[in-house]
Amino acid sequence: AWPPTWAFNCFSTALAAQHLQLSGLVGQVLSSAVNFGLSWALLASGSGFLGIAAANVVGAWSSMAYIVVYIVATGRQASVWRVPPEISAAGQVSFVEFCRTALPTACSMWAEWWAAEVLAIFAGWLPGGQESVAAHGILFNTMAVFYMAFVAVSRACMLRVGHHIGAQDASGVRLAFVVSVGVAVSLSAVVAAALGAYGPAILRLYTRDEGILAQADSANLGMVLSIPPYAVMMCLMGGMRSVGLQVWSAKAVFVAFYVVGLPFGYYVGCVAGVGLLGIWLGNVA
Repeated sequence: AWPPTWAFNCFSTALAAQHLQLSGLVGQVLSSAVNFGLSWALLASGSGFLGIAAANVVGAWSSMAYIVVYIVATGRQASVWRVPPEISAAGQVSFVEFCRTALPTACSMWAEWWAAEVLAIFAGWLPGGQESVAAHGILFNTMAVFYMAFVAVSRACMLRVGHHIGAQDASGVRLAFVVSVGVAVSLSAVVAAALGAYGPAILRLYTRDEGILAQADSANLGMVLSIPPYAVMMCLMGGMRSVGLQVWSAKAVFVAFYVVGLPFGYYVGCVAGVGLLGIWLGNVA
């Protein structure tokens, strides 16, 4: 599923830079619909987890096929994947320069997600580790669904700041940051309040195992408190990519998770005996 996913993200980002965001949204909805429907059908036929993996692959290829058809049908090949015969000096980017720009951004995301996996390991070290790991998994999965809203805000901030930089509009850059952070804070408050009120009910959609649910309910506050700082972090990271500060952003993420968050979560959760909530407080920190 990785090749079509990468291709779709590249093409949809190129279109978004041309103020054509709807095509990417439609592709994502199509992929999700195909993935969900096929997963349901294959699971009903007894294929097990292999069926879910197959449905994920088919969904990814469906979205890529759609975006390619859209680009060709609207005649946008020249602005998406064709290399013009003459490239301006500003547009001449070597592979080394590309990697120097892209890798710090990738490292930021890798560091964030790897930290979540380390937290899962910590959960396994708690008494009743199997239930703790399962509870951590459904908490993280629930949070990840809502996190996508802030990934969208991050992308919007990146695009708006990039447009203003291209126009050499310093006041527009500042306004884009202020508006984006305001949207992130407001949206995170709504999401955090919803998860605080309805989190336990959402978690019961995953399982009926009372042991797992008891662990998840005890750490629900950690999931709620993780939302606001993540929203602002993602928003600022998006804008920082456009102003060329992605290396600084990667360093900040590394320090936040590996110098502060993970040691704090391990100590509070595993040493001080707070349990799964303590581990999640490391994510908050």
